[in-house]
Amino acid sequence: MFEGKGTDWLKVFTDIGARKQGPVWKLASGMYSDIEYDMWRVYERGKLYSRACRDLLQKASIGRLSPAIWFVGLERDGIALALELSRQTGASAGFATKRKGGAELSDFTFPSGTDVYLVVDVHSAGTTFVRTREAVEQRGGNVLDPVLAIVNRSGTDRVCLWPNTRPTGYFHDRHIVSLVETNEPGWRLEDCPPHLKNNIRRYT
Repeated sequence: MFEGKGTDWLKVFTDIGARKQGPVWKLASGMYSDIEYDMWRVYERGKLYSRACRDLLQKASIGRLSPAIWFVGLERDGIALALELSRQTGASAGFATKRKGGAELSDFTFPSGTDVYLVVDVHSAGTTFVRTREAVEQRGGNVLDPVLAIVNRSGTDRVCLWPNTRPTGYFHDRHIVSLVETNEPGWRLEDCPPHLKNNIRRYT
């Protein structure tokens, strides 16, 4: 059903219930939206998830890699993605753990200067990428371009990984390569349309 070149991954995710619209959810970015991407619906279909990662790597022009290169994501949603991307390329995989507003690679070590691809299942505002970048740099890692996402709902193909660094500029950005690109970043609570604000149902 989902085989073949040029797969419409947005349609696939909608068909299996990974993309859903209804009540208003609070996203990991702190924004609110009536559209949610539930990647667990993809994880539970192992072959489909493997094909999604394969297509993501092809889109990023990433082939076989050395084990000296790492894929790193943030906690639960980043673990499966980093592991599958490493399995398909021969690279290493790790994950960061949230700690007091930041993150750390408490159980992973690599030599200073190690090249690292940051990964996230769903990208909205960049908070997850920034936290993961901080954890990687604490271990002396070097963040590569691009960063990878299954879904990029931010409406832009770049993300600033050093948002508090001056001067601001494109050299703090990384390109985003994703399977699905949409413009669905959500709203701040104060900007949420009144008819949606009343439908906030749960927090993630």
